Amino acid sequence: MLGLILVLCVVAPFRIGFNIRSSTFLDVFDTSCDILLTVDIVLNFFTGYVDKNVTQLEIRKVARQYLRFWFWADIASTLPVTGFSKLKPNASSTDGRALEHLPLVLDDEMGAF
Repeated sequence: MLGLILVLCVVAPFRIGFNIRSSTFLDVFDTSCDILLTVDIVLNFFTGYVDKNVTQLEIRKVARQYLRFWFWADIASTLPVTGFSKLKPNASSTDGRALEHLPLVLDDEMGAF
């Protein structure tokens, strides 16, 4: 699972930053990743943890522990990031890519180099 997340950390920003067009392979890859990460979230509710040298397997305690932090990190990693580049046009976008103007906004806020 860690390898999958590392690949996504490289592929998603690359695809968005360089406006790589989607293909059947990339769509299948994205969907497969989303499914695997969602299954991982469900399985984590049933995976015990160690607390003070005791393995805790009680479902309520495991769920409570998971919901405290890792659940939110897992949900954030499951969001289809590359899908955000396909947002519908808004008032500031002329060709349908809502994220196209993001570098301009950042340059204005940070000052030109």
